[in-house]
Amino acid sequence: MEEPLQSNPSPIPATTTVGVANKNNSYEIEAEPLSLALDSCKRSLGIPDHSIQIIATNETEIQQINKDYRDKDQITDVISFTYAQLSSKPSASAATDQTVSGAEQELGDIFVCMEKTASQAKDIGQSISDEFIFLCIHGLLHLCGYDHQNPEEEREMISQQKKLISHLKESGVYPQDFIKAKSSDV
Repeated sequence: MEEPLQSNPSPIPATTTVGVANKNNSYEIEAEPLSLALDSCKRSLGIPDHSIQIIATNETEIQQINKDYRDKDQITDVISFTYAQLSSKPSASAATDQTVSGAEQELGDIFVCMEKTASQAKDIGQSISDEFIFLCIHGLLHLCGYDHQNPEEEREMISQQKKLISHLKESGVYPQDFIKAKSSDV
């Protein structure tokens, strides 16, 4: 039986440790609800002070990043770059404060391809905002050391994603419709 997500008594911070950069010209992203949701996820994982950057990008850029850093010349939905290693892999059900090696507490960057996000959302019948937050949480878990290279790792990572999404919904900070297409052509 899975452990329930522990509630975190930390209040929502006045300033966020989640930056949002929109490098895609087809969609507008309301940064505040996304930042608050990911801050809540970070608190649940025991990494509230570790900053992350979300970069919404396009197919061309993410394909180039994937080629340059992963030797895969293809478009992908999300890529994470870790800048600091946590002292241990955090869990949404057993949050403890983590320490980071290095002077800064910048955990990393998460690049999300907007076109791929929109396509996947349409294919599974959910909003682009829902798919985007799912991919951001997926990227955050990669920054925390989770992976899905084998079935056991994949089960563990999916379990953590589900716990974090449930936590956001139960705590009332799950972001709704924070992404809008700039034109009806997208």
